[in-house]
Amino acid sequence: MRLALFDFDGTLSTADSMPAFLRHNLSAGMLTKGLFRWVISCAKLLVTGEFSRDSAKSALLFACLKSQTPEALATSAAAFADQWLPQHLNPHTQARLRAHRAEGDRVVVVSAAPDIWMHAICQALGVECICTEMARDAAGYLQPTFKGRNCRGAEKVNRIRAVFSLNDFEEIIAYGNSSGDREMLELAHEAWFCKKNGQLIRLK
Repeated sequence: MRLALFDFDGTLSTADSMPAFLRHNLSAGMLTKGLFRWVISCAKLLVTGEFSRDSAKSALLFACLKSQTPEALATSAAAFADQWLPQHLNPHTQARLRAHRAEGDRVVVVSAAPDIWMHAICQALGVECICTEMARDAAGYLQPTFKGRNCRGAEKVNRIRAVFSLNDFEEIIAYGNSSGDREMLELAHEAWFCKKNGQLIRLK
């Protein structure tokens, strides 16, 4: 059996899913308020020396979505996957994904996008999901940090190795589009880079 690994944003999708989900989930007024709270949070992180790409990302999601119940977020994510996903799939990588599924390969999306909507998207695609996980309290409400690390760069490979015994696969094939996918592409026997126009270039 082969293992096929796909990045999501910019590889399987033609647009970044995070701003799209926030616009889908929030009214213009709620989004503006959330962004204002986020700016304040980032200022506090700068003062304490805790500001980073990852802390800013988790702070944005928390600032915009912290008041929503787990049930409301799950419902919104399912609707997002149903409405947004079909219009924003890259036909080139989508064809590869379908071919891998048809050939009986193990197909996994490995994404830095958070589980808030990625689980619903992967369910809609009929594939397994490895993604950034948000921390949550006992009631399931979002917290302002990640559970573990942002699933990007070397962390993608760490998460893949934690889930799979790679020696069980005769071949690993990976698809990505950015520096955040470099380690995953290096891990693979066969690696494909997705250009901005959606076309694929074989790297090895």
